[in-house]
Amino acid sequence: MPVALGSNHVFVFFKTGYNQIVFSEAINDRWRNQPINLGIPSALWQVTRMVAVATGNNRVSLFVSGPTWADPSVYALYVREWNTEQKTNWSDTTWVEVAPDIGSGPIAAASRHSTHTAVAYLARDNASVMMKERQ
Repeated sequence: MPVALGSNHVFVFFKTGYNQIVFSEAINDRWRNQPINLGIPSALWQVTRMVAVATGNNRVSLFVSGPTWADPSVYALYVREWNTEQKTNWSDTTWVEVAPDIGSGPIAAASRHSTHTAVAYLARDNASVMMKERQ
């Protein structure tokens, strides 16, 4: 899943066969030597949905959802965010729970402006659409 931070800077996130989320980036067509393993939130059994959004050229939010270890019929939503004041290998970022009990359907995210992101997801009934904003 690519996310553009500007005309010459792109982030790419993908899930490996070992259920890990990996990050790489290209600046001026030069790719990072080694991708960075971001793992997954420890409460999730696996990641089934993933979406990323950039707010301008200085902040990226990566949202993931999936079934929990405690009860695989319960899905949860997490975010991991990076900005230009943090380390480029994401080592000073962590997964933060956004919603503990959501539906198993798709998730979507949008940048409202340079300091706000919004994420939409289905409620546990898989019929009602919910939305949360982050600053």
